Amino acid sequence: MNLTEIKTPITILLADDDMDDRHLFEKALKGISIETQLKTVTNGEELMDYLSKKPINLPDIIFLDLSMPRKTGFECLHEIKEDENLKGLHVIVFTTSFIRGYQFELELTNTLSGMGAEDYIRKPEGFEQLKLTLNEAINRAIKKIRLKENGEFNTVNTKKIPDIDLKQLNILLADDDADDRLFFKEALSGYPLSTKLTTVPDGEHLMQLLINEQHELPDVIFLDLNMPRKNGFECLSEIKINSKLNKVSVVVFSTSFEQEVVNELYQNGAQYFIRKPSEFSQLKKIIQQTLALILHGNNSQPAKENFVIKLQVA
Repeated sequence: MNLTEIKTPITILLADDDMDDRHLFEKALKGISIETQLKTVTNGEELMDYLSKKPINLPDIIFLDLSMPRKTGFECLHEIKEDENLKGLHVIVFTTSFIRGYQFELELTNTLSGMGAEDYIRKPEGFEQLKLTLNEAINRAIKKIRLKENGEFNTVNTKKIPDIDLKQLNILLADDDADDRLFFKEALSGYPLSTKLTTVPDGEHLMQLLINEQHELPDVIFLDLNMPRKNGFECLSEIKINSKLNKVSVVVFSTSFEQEVVNELYQNGAQYFIRKPSEFSQLKKIIQQTLALILHGNNSQPAKENFVIKLQVA
């Protein structure tokens, strides 16, 4: 199949882990003026597996969620645009609205464009707006694909975007283990979006940094439990009773995994709990899963059954 050819029905591949969102997407497609044929997958790994097995029957358009298990949308977009057989696919990032302000979203859009995404759309709230959004996005995609076919359009994956400083994504890690701090830093370096990481070696340094008005508050704190001078339990309690700090997302990041401890942390207001994985590859994945949740505005405490972030594996 020539990736620039497009015929009706327009074949669409939706990658989204939310069952309700997939159902609404399918329903909305049926209400637009363009004839389409839809295939859905529920996670990033399933998406890449499907694409690798369909070299002749590739979709015309991929709608890609960013926050998915097993493999994030960022990872999928990177793999698609690095693959000679897939890089011509028209990828539309279709994800939940971010709450971190206009500047953050503008920079995110530039980052996704630099990675090769042809379009970026926030999921609208209303069903009628969803139909309108899909109709407009698919029409834009058809025009771009036809321009590619005529050699009149330069694909965005050739566009070079300068390094971007996403100052809003400010991460603070409190951990007394120097090796763990180093591994965390290395794992974060592979994250598709720019981040600012600050590390402290104990709870006392953490609280001093947080109450220092000259220091910008982090968006998320990764908090070890077993630290000298002041442990993670004490820090969490102090953070949650401080009106200036209690809105900061706190992710407990520890080797301890006793149910009683997990229950206490949930009751004390931690947002998520992660058990430190033993392998570096798993560390990278669990950090990406967590940041995807934070980025998508999930900064309120989830239901208890979702408190522990589990590494998504095949």
